[in-house]
Amino acid sequence: MGGAVDRCEQGQTETQFVHVWFVPLIPLRTSFVMGKRAVNMPLSFKSVIVGYLRGWGFVCAVGCLIGFVACGVDLYNTLEVFLRGGTAYSEEDVLFRVIVLAMLGLGIVLGIAAFFLTRFFDKANAQRCAELSQLAGMQLTPLR
Repeated sequence: MGGAVDRCEQGQTETQFVHVWFVPLIPLRTSFVMGKRAVNMPLSFKSVIVGYLRGWGFVCAVGCLIGFVACGVDLYNTLEVFLRGGTAYSEEDVLFRVIVLAMLGLGIVLGIAAFFLTRFFDKANAQRCAELSQLAGMQLTPLR
């Protein structure tokens, strides 16, 4: 299960995905989970998006971090040759590496933000708890 959203005091909405190493690929079904009991419900777009953002945000951040380190080492070596007056690299080569490094840094920040900012969308309001109450067949209370 992934994409936990719409948290109430009694449970939360989760979507089950086909996944590879906890990275979601294909959403299968959405359920309202109350401890060990789960009630199936229509596929929740919000839960699917949150599941994808959490899983792929982490993958993006780690991938960009690896690329950032590799590109940083390459930039260091390029600058060392360039600043010593070597002709192997031009100003455009150095500028290109700086731009790639900046884009990878932005990818790290956006991946981390996608992973952590989804926590702001996980509480259900009173109206959503009322909708979930009808689906689950019980009275649900919103979180404060």
